[in-house]
Amino acid sequence: MFNALPDSSTPAPESAEAVWKAANYAVNGAYSIFPGIYKAGRAVARGTRLMGPEEYRRFDQEVNFIGNASGEITKHPELAYRAGQEALAVLARNPYLIPYFLGRVARGGATMLGPAALAGDTLRAIEDGHDLLDAVLYQGLQGIPDR
Repeated sequence: MFNALPDSSTPAPESAEAVWKAANYAVNGAYSIFPGIYKAGRAVARGTRLMGPEEYRRFDQEVNFIGNASGEITKHPELAYRAGQEALAVLARNPYLIPYFLGRVARGGATMLGPAALAGDTLRAIEDGHDLLDAVLYQGLQGIPDR
């Protein structure tokens, strides 16, 4: 139990600053549930054609990408495991990731909206990747003007 306490040789202001910063990240993690919920609602609107046929078409492409990627992960689990290990090694370098994650999990669990926020954030990240790909391919490489 006492091994988890900060080293007594650490000056108090630095320790207090680190605790304050970790608490701030935990609060930000807890708050991050709400934008994720908005993104989930936006994904539902895109997937049910409420945002028009073009958004529905793009959403369908993104969902197909998720399905295909999931299929590749099941075909090659050792590569997926290795990629996950490398990603976790990079993420572990951030000392404030754990407080952020704990704040997000606590708020998501308390509100029971954690899975919806996770889905919304994931779908929005894939949509952003789709937007980037379109921007590079259509506006950049092909020279097609903005619609």
